[in-house]
Amino acid sequence: MSTAAALELTDAESLADLGTYVTRAKAADPAGAVRLVVAGGVLAAYVCMARGHGLSGEGTVLGLRTYAVRGPATLDATVALAAVSDRTHRRGNGTSLPVPPVTVSAPWAGVAPPRAGWAVVARLSPELVHAVALGGAETVTVVPEVAVARALCRAAVDLGFVGRDPLTVHRSGRWQRLTSPLGHVLTR
Repeated sequence: MSTAAALELTDAESLADLGTYVTRAKAADPAGAVRLVVAGGVLAAYVCMARGHGLSGEGTVLGLRTYAVRGPATLDATVALAAVSDRTHRRGNGTSLPVPPVTVSAPWAGVAPPRAGWAVVARLSPELVHAVALGGAETVTVVPEVAVARALCRAAVDLGFVGRDPLTVHRSGRWQRLTSPLGHVLTR
């Protein structure tokens, strides 16, 4: 896929939000990466919040935030969180994100969750998500594995995806997704 030299987000607030998102991910993994994928006028920014194991990366937890972009652009690049954070903070009130020219290798970036075929399996209150993330809830019936539930909920809290609205749990094959109006956390 061809790469864009810069991405034009639709407004300054989106660029600032992207900066906040990568800064939160960088707090969890200072040497981490972000996979930037642009298709159909949407930037999907994936970050790894917990590394999985094995060849398939089983147990990997990804954060996902999406942003509208202007103009025709295609991009699929994995770059350092620090490089994106630096560019978003230097832009002030602008809308342009210069794409870092140096890519990094991140094993988790080679596995993409499905774009379709998701089914809602449960709704969770923000209070329950916080309790699970902080270890206060010992069992969660909507997600069978307590460790998976904790990892998803912890990532959602760390990335700032838990607000006042309920969150939904979705499944598609082996993938699970915790979704709020603020973003998504995925695992398989």
